[in-house]
Amino acid sequence: IWVFVCTIVFGLIASMWWVRNCCVLGSFHPLGTKGSITLNNAYRFGVARKMTLQHGETLQSIDFADTDNFSGMIAYFADCIRAGLAPSLDGEEGLADMIAMVAIEAAALTMSPQDIPALSPFKTYGAKMCRSFPQSHRKLLL
Repeated sequence: IWVFVCTIVFGLIASMWWVRNCCVLGSFHPLGTKGSITLNNAYRFGVARKMTLQHGETLQSIDFADTDNFSGMIAYFADCIRAGLAPSLDGEEGLADMIAMVAIEAAALTMSPQDIPALSPFKTYGAKMCRSFPQSHRKLLL
């Protein structure tokens, strides 16, 4: 079992645990002072997702159709190129992911905390970026 604990701005703490060869559900489960969110199949492509929102004693369940999110991202990017517009998300979020993964690996190798440089705030996703396609079983990127 791997456990990662990150101190974020203003003293907020985030943690993540990972168990190898445990199950394929892949849940994302942030907890807050007023409730929580559970997203099952959060990290997998080609499967339906289910989100459970808890606010106090109230639970709300949302099912998401089995869509091809990767195709949607590529379609949005292609639409921006056709229109001569810069995409709202320019890859900085992916760069931040890579920096975090390198720091996690370094922490595991050295058994010591790693500093991650501050990055500019992430841009938010907007409705204009959403594209939805049925699940694709064959992909070809050139």
